[in-house]
Amino acid sequence: MVRFTAAILLLGVRWDRRRAGAIADPSERVKAQGANELLVCIVTGVGALLAREISAGGGWQAAILLAYPLLALAGLSTLHYARRERRARR
Repeated sequence: MVRFTAAILLLGVRWDRRRAGAIADPSERVKAQGANELLVCIVTGVGALLAREISAGGGWQAAILLAYPLLALAGLSTLHYARRERRARR
């Protein structure tokens, strides 16, 4: 469990620095980092509250079925971003 926690922590720090570092203006960088932290806290809190209700109502199968659309959305947004970056390089 310690390794998992350390890996998630390091991944989060790296992702946060990369996202905030992509903004050129230093004053905007602070705002972007703050907005990112707020969004992460909100999503984590809502996910923690909903996890209990979902697993109590339908078990693990319901939780997995609810994760599929979110996974598809993440995949589609990644493909969209990759296409947009490819077009910008041309």
